[in-house]
Amino acid sequence: TSHSGGTLSAPHDVATAPSFGLLQDAVAGPGGTIWVVTQVEQGAVHKLQIRPGFTSAPVTIGTPYFVGTARLAFAGTTAVLGIDKDGAVSDPVSFAARKPGGSWSAFHAIARTWTADADFGLAGTSHGPRLVATENNASYHPVVAKWTGSGFGAPSLTGDRNACSPSSHDTVSDGSGRLADISIECGQVALANLTDTQHAAVVRWSGHGTFAGGAPQLTTAPSGRGWAAWSVESSSGDKLVVAPVLLPARTVTASKAAASGRVTVTGPASCLPPVATAVGVKGSPASHWRTVSSTLRLGRSTLHAKTLNGGSLKAGTSYTLTGTVTFANGGSRRTVTAALAFRTCPAP
Repeated sequence: TSHSGGTLSAPHDVATAPSFGLLQDAVAGPGGTIWVVTQVEQGAVHKLQIRPGFTSAPVTIGTPYFVGTARLAFAGTTAVLGIDKDGAVSDPVSFAARKPGGSWSAFHAIARTWTADADFGLAGTSHGPRLVATENNASYHPVVAKWTGSGFGAPSLTGDRNACSPSSHDTVSDGSGRLADISIECGQVALANLTDTQHAAVVRWSGHGTFAGGAPQLTTAPSGRGWAAWSVESSSGDKLVVAPVLLPARTVTASKAAASGRVTVTGPASCLPPVATAVGVKGSPASHWRTVSSTLRLGRSTLHAKTLNGGSLKAGTSYTLTGTVTFANGGSRRTVTAALAFRTCPAP
């Protein structure tokens, strides 16, 4: 444990674990309890052990196959467990949920997902658990599925359509309630900010070597700041790399249509981390009309640049981008205005 961000305390034993077991996940559950998922194999029977808090007795459940990855998340007080088949490519991710009283449901496949070589990610958000996996075709693009209360709905593409699909996932949530995911994509580290837990902004950078020793790991704060850790090969063994990161901003649009034309404003989705993001205003004139002028304002200030630096704005504050375009048709003039409201991320 760490007290107020200080030095870690000395380690000590708190519970038993299966002999020769494989730790799959450890997650903070209801009331701050630590739930642990450990893989157990006894003969031809494949099992997982779930310990709901260090002082509680573990529960062992059977799985339909030898598990490659197991992840745990919570919908309120309901525990949701995701698993995938070790070594599989086109088999779907499956899930089970803990019933009142402590027993677990059967495992159910999540339609339109593959495990491919990327495993999957699962985390709880302010909108409920979200699962990030691979879509069920050879593009291998990442998809996200929403917990419905009894299962996962149809997955949707996150927007990461890079030709280099993710080969790992570490999916996390923080106090802001959003979702973030870090992965490896063709020798690069890829960091995705799913601002609304479904649509991602992605930034990529060099891993500074050949990846080794496991997938990149991520932690974030509500401000959009965080830390990433991964390991690379070196001449003297694997080397751990740790770096501060900023979540990327996702851009959205707002528009207003009139008889003379349409105005579209581009700007950040909430919440905007302390990073630069594209902004702009565009006028699309109707037939026989033309654009004669356009102005973009942040509050009362006119913006002349095509980017907005989130770090220059006050944290945890609401702003409005306003785009104004004047259209002309002969001697007629018409002015149309569109507005896009957003807020910056809170302070660290």
